Amino acid sequence: MRLKNIYYKSTDVITPTSIRLEIDSSNSDSDISSSENVDSNGYLSINLDSSKLQYLFSIYGKVTVGDKVVMVCSKNGTTYTAVDAIDY
Repeated sequence: MRLKNIYYKSTDVITPTSIRLEIDSSNSDSDISSSENVDSNGYLSINLDSSKLQYLFSIYGKVTVGDKVVMVCSKNGTTYTAVDAIDY
């Protein structure tokens, strides 16, 4: 998956709250690539709840827009939340 956007709360521009990924359907879990949360452009939004992942995707972390990442997520209803990430 390729990182397309990093989102922040307007009140805290240091800590990211979610990311948007371009899904590689040939290399993703079938639940994700067929999810109703993947928009028409093939993007999926994932919440960042842990401070470790928020740091990784922040201006201080090493992952930036355009980088390729592997995400481990949990799903609650229609919401995906990042559990872990590996950049490469």
